[in-house]
Amino acid sequence: MKTSIPFGYVIVEDTIDDYDFTDLQNDPRPTLGADQGTKPQFKEIAKRMNETDPKTLVLEQTRILEDYPDLKEIIESRFNLFIYDIYGWDYKCKVTTSWITHLTKGDKVHPHGHNNCFYSGILYFGKYYDNSTNLQLVNPLTGTMRYLLANRSIEEGRNPNVQVDNYELAPYTGAMYFWPSQIWHATNVLQTDEVRQSLAFNFVPTENIYGGDSSLFTEWITNQNL
Repeated sequence: MKTSIPFGYVIVEDTIDDYDFTDLQNDPRPTLGADQGTKPQFKEIAKRMNETDPKTLVLEQTRILEDYPDLKEIIESRFNLFIYDIYGWDYKCKVTTSWITHLTKGDKVHPHGHNNCFYSGILYFGKYYDNSTNLQLVNPLTGTMRYLLANRSIEEGRNPNVQVDNYELAPYTGAMYFWPSQIWHATNVLQTDEVRQSLAFNFVPTENIYGGDSSLFTEWITNQNL
């Protein structure tokens, strides 16, 4: 019997091992999750975020890579190499938003996705990831299944099932991952005492997209005279 997997989502794993992350590790601007604002170590950050107007908050908290141009160039160049490899076209994708997250013991990333972007990514720039929690990409096919059959666990001996299993991304220093932004992601609760640091970011193409009645020319939305 032969089985085939005709469709799929392209996930990329890469490593940045030639960059000094010290300044990023000490950057005092993590974006807090919904459950983190009451924690003593985040009290001042939560206060500042609550008192800042929305536009300033976006510019201060979600444009982190603008302060690390060399790192931004590395990330964009790696991503564009990947896009050229699978599409055969240089869309000159750029990072739009980028933000720091710090998970501490008892924290977790709740299931969510990213809007207004093409692909999303994450870079693990911290020092400590031993026994840390993986990032789980929630399988988008599960919600399309008309029969959702019960599965034995992989630990119980069944084979992996790409129709229903989530996909896990393991954190380690310098690890970088890209995935289609419509895929939701989350983590389990962090059980270790070490802070799990990461930098998340989104990409959009900046070149014209030729697709008949679905085409998009960048000047249509940047030139007010058209």
